[in-house]
Amino acid sequence: MQIIDLSECEYSNRHGSYGGMAGDKDGILYNGEYWIVKYPKSAKQFTSDINVSYVSSPLSEFIGSHVYNILGYDVHKTILGYRNGKIVVACKDFRDKSQELREMNKIKNAANRELAEIYQNISFTSSSSGDRVQLQELLLHFKHNSVLNKVEGVEKHFWETVVIDILIDNNDRNNGNWGILFDFDKNIYQLAPIYDNGNAFSNKASDEDIERYLQELDVENRLLGGRTAYDYNGKTLSAKRILEIGNSDLENAIRKVVPIIKEKISDILDFIDEIPETFNNQIVCSQIRKNYYKLGLITRLEKLLIPALIAR
Repeated sequence: MQIIDLSECEYSNRHGSYGGMAGDKDGILYNGEYWIVKYPKSAKQFTSDINVSYVSSPLSEFIGSHVYNILGYDVHKTILGYRNGKIVVACKDFRDKSQELREMNKIKNAANRELAEIYQNISFTSSSSGDRVQLQELLLHFKHNSVLNKVEGVEKHFWETVVIDILIDNNDRNNGNWGILFDFDKNIYQLAPIYDNGNAFSNKASDEDIERYLQELDVENRLLGGRTAYDYNGKTLSAKRILEIGNSDLENAIRKVVPIIKEKISDILDFIDEIPETFNNQIVCSQIRKNYYKLGLITRLEKLLIPALIAR
């Protein structure tokens, strides 16, 4: 596996158009195509050590996206790169010139008033900011939202990403981190590839943190105790709790996805092993981090996902 030196790549005419909260971004041209370079975000808000940045954020985006790819899902293409002295992840811009990405927060907000007229006893919340998803509201949008009703398989897609996000410990699939594409030329909506997977795999943990975690007697509880991005009945859902929700689409997703994970888990572990440990004297993915990531994948599969499948 190669780390691509992106230092000489020119800015594209889409540079400056990429938003989000996960650190600085460059719009570049790589091999004549549009790519988004994501830099590691400063970790000053998480620690008093001013020399720390959580460089694993690009790594988490890269591995999380490739897990989806290995499992056979349409996901944005990512490469690990080097630019401006940092290890970065570059994500191919999947939009054609006639396409616009419409994220779920905008789709949801546009229909809140309409749904409030149908369900007069429910106060529909704005999802223009914040990282929490009100799951009950979202399910009502799947049922009534006039835009989502034009997208085949959107609810099925949502629940399958929930299952895979549990595997990779992604706790940030908020309403700004998934969406649909509108094609102006064809006047159609379609699911966008899966993107924004950078909050997977304990992306704020340093190697020192990980070494400490692995020495804990209850390391399994740490690996299994992650929260999700979803609230239900006013409570934040853990990965275990969301798998227990009585929802037929979730149950179908578990029945479909977990056997695929079981079949492909060795390929996922091998992929992590292939990531270079260093590049240009910088750490890319240390052996201890690889061990922790692999342990987490195996533990969540064996202790969360397989029992959820058996329970069905």
